[in-house]
Amino acid sequence: MECRQRVLGLALRQVDGGRGHAARSQAADERGHARRRSAGAVSEIAAKAHRDSVARQEPRYRGGVIEQRPRCAWAGAERPEPDLLMVAYHDDEWGRPIHDDTDLFERLALESFQAGLSWSTILRKREAFRTAFRGFDPHVVAAFDGSDRERLMADAGIVRNGAKVDATIGNAVAFLATAAEFGSFDAYLADRVPPPPATLPPDAVAGSASAQGGGRSP
Repeated sequence: MECRQRVLGLALRQVDGGRGHAARSQAADERGHARRRSAGAVSEIAAKAHRDSVARQEPRYRGGVIEQRPRCAWAGAERPEPDLLMVAYHDDEWGRPIHDDTDLFERLALESFQAGLSWSTILRKREAFRTAFRGFDPHVVAAFDGSDRERLMADAGIVRNGAKVDATIGNAVAFLATAAEFGSFDAYLADRVPPPPATLPPDAVAGSASAQGGGRSP
């Protein structure tokens, strides 16, 4: 129970609680570095495949041409100069279940970095985050050491907040422990998060919160 509470609460406790971040060791044995290099290579392949998949979906948003359809107001599709990344996120990701543990860890990490910022800021930095955090493979992130922390804090492409960086590394450790206990982090969520309704309320409109299964906007 302590582990499961930690994985969802660690980021906010460290960011909002103002705790000082402890220095992480900058030394790692050769075996640990070898494991990280191997896992990192796999993560880069996975990240590239994801980027290619997203790129194939983008043409309908290029040049400011957006398909007309009902959307939540926060997507901003009706604005004179809409944020195409926000519109694409609304249409292709928000409210859609995902079950891959790496994708789930990415969402957890990005939500932590978003605290106090706009979601559009995080979307614009998303590719830089994926590169910096090695595809958000939790096994790789959990092994980050002091040199990785220095690298992240020097990366202008991401949000350089020490508490959020430390929380993400710590969350990777707790994420893996939870996944080991339940078989996967997806299984842990399935054990606790109710599934979407089998039928929608009669007054549900496509793009509305009720049609998306409830929840709040980014």
